[in-house]
Amino acid sequence: MSEKTVHVIPHTHWDFEWYFTHPESSVQLVYHMDDLLQALRSGQLNQYILDGQMSIVEDYLELVPENRQELQRLVKHGHLKTGPWYTQCDQLIVSGESIVRNLLLGIRAAEALGKCWMMGYAPDAFGQSIDMPKIYAGFGIQHSVFWRGLSSDTCPWREFNWRSEDGSEVSCYQIRNGYYLAEPQIAGMAPDDIVAMVSQGSRSTHVPFPFGADQIKTDTGLKDRLTHYNQHTHAGHQFVESSYEALFAGIQAQVSEPFIVEGEMIDAQFSKIHRSIYSTRYDHKQLNDQVETRLTHVLEPLMVLADHLGIPYKSSMVNSIWKQLLRCHAHDSAGGCNSDRTNQQILQRLVHADQMSAAGVDFLLRKLSESVGCSDVPDKVVFYNTLPYARCDRVIAGMDTEQPHFTLHDETGAWVDFTVLKSERCYRGSVRRSENEHDPSLYYYQHQIEVMLALPALGLRCLHVRENSPQSGQSQQMAWPELKHSQSPLQMAHSQCTITFADGRLTLDDHQTGAHWPDFLFVRDMGDDGDNYDYSPPEQDWILRLDFSDTDVQVRHTSLSQTMMIEGSWLLPANLAERQQQKRSVKVPFRLELTLADEQPLDIRLEIENRACDHRMQLVCSTDVMTTDSVADTPFGTVSRPHLHPRIDDWREKSWKEEPSCIYPLLHHVSLCHPEKSLTLLSCGIKEYEVIQPLKGDTSGSGESGDLALTLFRSVGWLGKPDLKRRPGIASGQQFKYIPTPDSQLLQRMSFRSGLIVNRQFNPAEIMQQWQRFAVPALSYQQQELNRFTNTMKYFGVNPLEQPVPALLSLLHVDAPGLVCSALKRAEPDGDGEGVVIRLYNPSSSALDHAGEIQLPAGVTQAFEVNLNEAVCRESAIEAGRVRLGVFAPKQVKTFKFLSV
Repeated sequence: MSEKTVHVIPHTHWDFEWYFTHPESSVQLVYHMDDLLQALRSGQLNQYILDGQMSIVEDYLELVPENRQELQRLVKHGHLKTGPWYTQCDQLIVSGESIVRNLLLGIRAAEALGKCWMMGYAPDAFGQSIDMPKIYAGFGIQHSVFWRGLSSDTCPWREFNWRSEDGSEVSCYQIRNGYYLAEPQIAGMAPDDIVAMVSQGSRSTHVPFPFGADQIKTDTGLKDRLTHYNQHTHAGHQFVESSYEALFAGIQAQVSEPFIVEGEMIDAQFSKIHRSIYSTRYDHKQLNDQVETRLTHVLEPLMVLADHLGIPYKSSMVNSIWKQLLRCHAHDSAGGCNSDRTNQQILQRLVHADQMSAAGVDFLLRKLSESVGCSDVPDKVVFYNTLPYARCDRVIAGMDTEQPHFTLHDETGAWVDFTVLKSERCYRGSVRRSENEHDPSLYYYQHQIEVMLALPALGLRCLHVRENSPQSGQSQQMAWPELKHSQSPLQMAHSQCTITFADGRLTLDDHQTGAHWPDFLFVRDMGDDGDNYDYSPPEQDWILRLDFSDTDVQVRHTSLSQTMMIEGSWLLPANLAERQQQKRSVKVPFRLELTLADEQPLDIRLEIENRACDHRMQLVCSTDVMTTDSVADTPFGTVSRPHLHPRIDDWREKSWKEEPSCIYPLLHHVSLCHPEKSLTLLSCGIKEYEVIQPLKGDTSGSGESGDLALTLFRSVGWLGKPDLKRRPGIASGQQFKYIPTPDSQLLQRMSFRSGLIVNRQFNPAEIMQQWQRFAVPALSYQQQELNRFTNTMKYFGVNPLEQPVPALLSLLHVDAPGLVCSALKRAEPDGDGEGVVIRLYNPSSSALDHAGEIQLPAGVTQAFEVNLNEAVCRESAIEAGRVRLGVFAPKQVKTFKFLSV
């Protein structure tokens, strides 16, 4: 063995929460910091990494504010390493914008304390996203250290350069043996044995010894330990108290041609990556997705629009909501692999972020709408498009009128056709015990209408409401649908496809591609003998294929849409014991709603009241789009994944930590792409998919399949269990104690939403823009005083703006069909000036030579391209109120900032 320089790097990995709660972790941190600060003061330690995340530093300073100045001194002089993350986030199931905000807020918080440690440090994330090199590079981060996800099949070395498709590159080191090498069983090894362990697979003589572990006590005897190591090495190794910066400097001096790695890292050769955690605690993941979508695509753009019209942008409030959300993105928190007590606290933070973001939207909609300058027509409804693209969509809106009949008129006074989907007579007077005491003059009508509207990009459009005008053809009251038994053939069709229901099964005929998919949609239910980390099939499973027999079916037709509603229940095993006996005793009620509308995806909504334990449910789309790979979206692009992993047959013999199953994460969409047609499933909160193999247990073939499944949820009851079928060995999480998590059985009502798109060709930018239109509906607000409870905040008074808001307005327009907008926000107030920030990315594997342009609002005087940290890179020319976007490399992200007079 050649002599090594062993860089001993003191640190702690501080889980924000886990089987313990965040308050418990915070108390431990307060007293941990006493020992750490004393060790740094006395020189017992030269430097220390506080896990690369600022949220715990914020918590500490809130509890011990008197130590701020000492922390600032230690951080400024490099003794205490803080940042760049706000929380140590999951990289696979939170949005790209969430990852960017995590670093943006973490770096700013660390810099406010004195200095940010600019290292892509991810010691425990359950896999590394394909987009991390360009995200790191966008912040000026040049090096990354991580543990999980890399296999020797991908890279034989620990040192390598990781490259994104856009050419961004970051130098990496895989701490293959983990971050927890200060554990007694490792720290007590002979020094040469330690070096042999940590240097296997290294090209350089410089190797790290991450001297830390979870919430570990401060080792004040480190220097004595180093002296002992250096005195007892027989191979002449040198142990030095060091840093990752020194490690990379040593490696780069020796390795002139680094090994290049491309792609994501979700292999479990050296460590578990829990490739089915994406469906644990679905309720959390759904709510997180909802808040991410509202923050990024609704509240922030709406605030930009409102700021332009005179309502100041509230950066601190928005960032406060982001921080609440990011505190739910730590790898354990996002995964849901926690105790029930901890998951209850995560849920409360998600609810808080949800309510804050929703209240922000509600307030701005009301203030802007009540400021629209139409004093001559007081009764109006204002529609908003918060996306930076013009759209013409079917919109569902609430309306309140004093009379049962009304008409809508546009800005020119022309009739606007609409359909009343439902209408209810309501009372607006004081509540009384008996309706006989109600004042008849205080009744009004609540309606839900469906209307096709063209809406400007990032803008608004006002329609006028006139009552007592039931002219034929202008207001269409829906007839009640006829109730049909499930055995009766039913059909709904539009220009794109036809869906037929017969004998409990659904058939889809696509008119564009000629696809005929009998029984194309069903639910698959199987046992789950796993834990909060991983799905595991029982030894004696009973997989059930659930159709829609013995159901009540309705079909509703309007001029814009057709909706099929199927209600019934499935009979399932109550638990694993019943499943083993092939017994079914529990009724699980469900409601499936399919909506067809022209130029929109098939809208699939499913409600399930789960009453069974220890099972896993999937929504399966069965097609003839036979492929060997799937394509799913990533933070800023897409990734192709095989249906069958090359190691699926020999992973046990190769001592992998878990089975490389065809169970994968997605953010918003997943596709099967064939030369003649492609199938795409959109998702609003569902974060896991699997391509079902044609023959059960047959992994000897090509893996070709056209059955794409979204995992709806997993119902399990333990934090960790040992010796799972897909994950042998010790229990994940807390290996010394069984921790029950009955809440994770999800015995509750849950809702799921997906969309289905059939195209001739797969276009990732078009798909993602369709998802945005699907997941981000147009908003509406009616100015009226009949119903004071359209939202909670309407009860309170609001002053309209002094300057009236135009009745038709578009603030800016992104004309770039090949790009996707991921952010439209106000620039951070501590950056290079104020302004509006727009982030765009090319999700395609092909370059765009002329990506398009942005049409800017009047008054914009300067345009810049900035990095992800919002620092100016170069100025962009403004020509006739437009900025040309120029060339976009494959999967490239660009951020622009615009300044007004």
